[in-house]
Amino acid sequence: MKIQHDVHMHTYLSRCSNDPEFLPPAIIEKSKANGIKVLAFTDHFWDKTMPGGDNNVYRHQDFVHIQKIHSMMPDKVEDIKILFGVETEYYGNGKVGISKETAAKFDHVLVPTNHTITAFAKENGLETPMQLARELAKRFKEVLTFDVATGICHPFLPLGFMEIGDKILNSISREELNESFSMAKEKGVSIEINSCTFANNYNRGTDGFTDESFMRIFTIAKETGCKFHFGSDAHSLEDLDRLKKIQPYIDELKLTDEDINPLFRV
Repeated sequence: MKIQHDVHMHTYLSRCSNDPEFLPPAIIEKSKANGIKVLAFTDHFWDKTMPGGDNNVYRHQDFVHIQKIHSMMPDKVEDIKILFGVETEYYGNGKVGISKETAAKFDHVLVPTNHTITAFAKENGLETPMQLARELAKRFKEVLTFDVATGICHPFLPLGFMEIGDKILNSISREELNESFSMAKEKGVSIEINSCTFANNYNRGTDGFTDESFMRIFTIAKETGCKFHFGSDAHSLEDLDRLKKIQPYIDELKLTDEDINPLFRV
C-alpha cells in the first residue's frame, strides 16, 4: 500500500515549530503534491481542566490557542480530507493532558508514551535497558486506561537513550508486547509508524540503535491485530517530505488498507 495519510504534524502554533510558513495553506498544498489524501493538524496541547500543564512547554498550548488553526484555513479545500486532531501529553502518575470531554471536541487525539523517559518528565532511577523497557511498557498500558487516545504516537521510541536503543527495545519481551498491543486492539487505539521512528531515517542511527528492533515491535503489533496510522511528525514544510522514507518499512510489514485505523483510510 502507498502512504496516503499524514495525521501527525505540528504547525507554527506549536512552540516546537520554528517555521512561520508551516501553516494550513502551505501544508495542504505540499501534502497534496506528496500524494496525501487525508491530512491532520495535531499541535501540542494541554487541557486547562487537567492538572500538570503549568510549565514552559504547555502553559500556552491550550484550547483557545490551538483552535486558531481554523481561522488559518484557506477558503476552499479540494481533493484532500482535513482532520483537526491534537497531540497531548502523559507525564506519568495519572497526569494526562486531556479530559474525555475535551477529547471529544477533536477528530482524533494522539498521546505519546515515551516522553516520560527523557529529562522532560523523567522519574529517578531509569538508567538500565531493563528499567527503561519496563517503564515504556508500563506507560503504554497506563495511557490506554484513560480512554482518550485515538492513537499512540511514536510508541516505545527511546528518546534520550538512542545509543542503547536496541538493548531497551529487545528487553521488552514478546509477552509484554502482546499484552500491550492486545490492550490497544481492544480499545481501538492505533499504533503510529512515525518518520522519526527508524534510526537511519532521522540521523539517529548508532551501533546501538538499528531499524530491526522496531521492525520486531511493529511485526508483533500486526500479528496481535492492531491497526496503524502514519505520521511525519513534521515541524516545518521541509519535514513533510520525510514521511516517504517509511514506505520501505510499510512494504516489508506487508500492511494493507485493512491494517489502517478506519478514521484515516482514504
